[in-house]
Amino acid sequence: MIQPLNKHVLVLIEKKPEKTKSGIIIASAEDPRSEKAKVIALDKEVKTIKKNDIIYFKSYALSEMEIDGKLYGFIKEEEILAKE
Repeated sequence: MIQPLNKHVLVLIEKKPEKTKSGIIIASAEDPRSEKAKVIALDKEVKTIKKNDIIYFKSYALSEMEIDGKLYGFIKEEEILAKE
């Protein structure tokens, strides 16, 4: 398991393709990435959130990587705007 360091949080990003009412997926020139994600792991110094929280963040604050076909991101605790 990947262990984030330096007050970073590892999140799983859900890609949400746009669809028409009839179910047709619309290709977009922009990344359809959501600005919310599920916390997978976090540095032991992170105190404001916990594993499995849903967090909201500004998209530019995220460093992305793909692992086993899933999109993950690292974000600093201070860049997180809110949680569910």
